[in-house]
Amino acid sequence: MSDFMKVLGIQLRSRYSLKALSSKEMMKVLGIGFIVVISLISMISAWVALLYGFFSGLASMNMLDLGLLLPFIAGMFTVLIFGIAGIMGTLFQSKDISFLASLPLKQGAVFASKFFLVYLYELAIMLGFIMPAIVVYGLMTGSGLGYYVKGFVAALFMPLLPLIISTLISLLLIRFSLFSRRRDMIAIVGGFILVVGYILGQQYLLSRVSQMSQEELMALLVQANSIVGVIGRALPPALWAVYAVTKTGAESLVNWAFYLISIGAAFGVTYFISSKLYLSGALAQLETAKSGKAVKLNESTLRSGSPVRAMAIRELRMIARSPIYALNALLGVLLFPIMLFVFPMLSSTDSDASQIINFIASVPKGMIFVVAFAIGLLCGTMNMASSTVLSREGEYFWLSKVIPVPYSTQVYGKLIFCWAISAATIFLGAIAACILFPDYITQFIFAGLCSLIGAVPLTAVGMMIDIAKPKLKWSSESEAMKQNINSLLATVAAAAIGFIYVISSVFLFKSLNELVAIALIFIFVIVTSIVSVLLLGKLADHKYRKIEP
Repeated sequence: MSDFMKVLGIQLRSRYSLKALSSKEMMKVLGIGFIVVISLISMISAWVALLYGFFSGLASMNMLDLGLLLPFIAGMFTVLIFGIAGIMGTLFQSKDISFLASLPLKQGAVFASKFFLVYLYELAIMLGFIMPAIVVYGLMTGSGLGYYVKGFVAALFMPLLPLIISTLISLLLIRFSLFSRRRDMIAIVGGFILVVGYILGQQYLLSRVSQMSQEELMALLVQANSIVGVIGRALPPALWAVYAVTKTGAESLVNWAFYLISIGAAFGVTYFISSKLYLSGALAQLETAKSGKAVKLNESTLRSGSPVRAMAIRELRMIARSPIYALNALLGVLLFPIMLFVFPMLSSTDSDASQIINFIASVPKGMIFVVAFAIGLLCGTMNMASSTVLSREGEYFWLSKVIPVPYSTQVYGKLIFCWAISAATIFLGAIAACILFPDYITQFIFAGLCSLIGAVPLTAVGMMIDIAKPKLKWSSESEAMKQNINSLLATVAAAAIGFIYVISSVFLFKSLNELVAIALIFIFVIVTSIVSVLLLGKLADHKYRKIEP
């Protein structure tokens, strides 16, 4: 236990300590913190408003327990899926693993310290997601202080079980990858298959529910406890947590016992396995696999090309060789189109699709363009590759300082690659939308083109934020992406620009002819794109010289 606390304390101090900052840097941190707090308050407020409307509808059917169960299930599944990237980055690809392995520390203590480092990060996010649901439920039921205490305790333990499962999956992937030279590819493909499998399973369950007759659905909805129990079977610990919080007396104690024992037993098994296998698998990931492929230098291999293209390819290789970078930056390219295609394929009836088509038919075509444009821009707001463009280089940033290529040229190459991620998502999503709703191909094509151009300033803004103050000191690749404040700031800035685009589009469509409005939107996004690219090049030339590797 003492080894565990020492290692955990050192990692927390090295990652979050502010003592080494100067007064000027402290003021910058406080300013950024203020912006983050305001952004979080706005997002949580919107989430609370959404929850209140959802709970109000369930209250009329006497199904409030279901409203509390669904956020618990969604939170646990979110941690399960996206926790794999954090677990693999912090536990298996951290730069301090070889140093920790040389110290007289038990494997279990090193594993536990890194595991709880990931847990604290996931907990901070999940509390903002779960606690509003607990508070809204308590206000609507008039619960006392004891309920809120129980809800907070249940929320504290919530990320543990899905993280434990993510750890076991990661251990399996790591051990399996030891027999292959393509270790990174196995980890990337394994994580992607898990995410896609989860989405397919979720859509399959939804399609099965949609096939039920109206009488069967009404009979199920009337029995509130029944539907809570049925949905709770998808993840029993979530159901135990809800009943532990909402029930009283012996029933609450029994559910607390099930909830805590399941978490404790799962962690005990994981700790035992990791105490035997963790460091050997983690150290193996740091080894460089032999390619087995000789490269001959001749005129074809030494031919010159565009520096911008070379920088874009360099960025692609940096992303592709890291499972953490690939899962966080590239996963969304296929995820959104898959979500568009999956539901129609799994559903045995066309009722859902027909309802969507009928709804779309009742909306003016101009508004369909605006909605499609907004969805396309949304892809640009979630591009983590652009908001960590320099941070990912870490200690190897000095290479960018010595490459005989102008700094502005380097960032233009990075811009092309980061924009291509959003562009691929927009392009595939537009194709899926045109196939599913062929009557609105014209609107989707124009919206897709505007989104492709509009993604340029969204990407450029994210890059400018990271270039202005990159996070070059990190111990794991996961920390460079998932625990980088620049990602949140870039998301807020991109959302603000996207909001301006959408509001302007709505105003133009209400005031002008459809074709004229689309033409003006094209001009608007093109002008802002050119301005953002020029500003990005100027900022790179100015900031690169000042950044110390």
